[in-house]
Amino acid sequence: MTNECSRISARPILKSLSMRAALLRMRSLAPTLLVPIIASCAAIGGQGVLHDSSTGMPVEGADVRLDCSATIYQPGHAASGVIRTLHTITNQAGEYSFATTSLIGCSEVYLVPAKEGYVNTNTIDPGGGSGQAVPKSLYMTALADVTMKRLQVLVRDYAVGGFTRKGIPYPPADYQSFYRGFFEAKRLAKTSRETDFVVQSFCAKLIAINNQLSDEDRIELGKLTVSFAWSGKQARGLISHQSEVAPFCEHS
Repeated sequence: MTNECSRISARPILKSLSMRAALLRMRSLAPTLLVPIIASCAAIGGQGVLHDSSTGMPVEGADVRLDCSATIYQPGHAASGVIRTLHTITNQAGEYSFATTSLIGCSEVYLVPAKEGYVNTNTIDPGGGSGQAVPKSLYMTALADVTMKRLQVLVRDYAVGGFTRKGIPYPPADYQSFYRGFFEAKRLAKTSRETDFVVQSFCAKLIAINNQLSDEDRIELGKLTVSFAWSGKQARGLISHQSEVAPFCEHS
């Protein structure tokens, strides 16, 4: 099945034209065209496996919802939206599948797994489950592992260094990046395992970078605000090594 864009319309004249010609023809008919035209780059069906994000094991018996989206053109207006929804249940091997024939008219598909005792990992680490083809893998996270998974995402996204300015190492940028992740992580960690993870992932680096900062750097960083909002938790505050980092890292 080709993945090239096509225009699907109830009007035969549009069916026989190329996409470019169809668009031109559609514009010429705009004042009188009453039938909505659906634009789609035909989505491709397929099979995938739903995994537990912590163990990698397949998740059986989960409902996988597929939202089929397309752009619908009407005179003077175009809007994207879900035009239909499909469901399937994962088997013992965690497998799910959707046939290409069931995706006719879809320009994009978005898959959402659901099962009691789990959350969709996309709510913790956005970015998967959508595209022009059914993804080969989806992930769910057990409720008991949600906070740890979020902490791991914060380390991946913020515990990075190597920032430079004009090719020269720039500690203030490194500190700001680590601090942003730390600011959220310390507030999410509740168990000793989670707290230990935050300490090991952030504290030594934050203290080392802070020691490289000049007094001027610290003053400028202290003017910056960081914030987060996730899973009903939120906080906002100025960057402060003395009030945020030192007490947590020295006494944890």
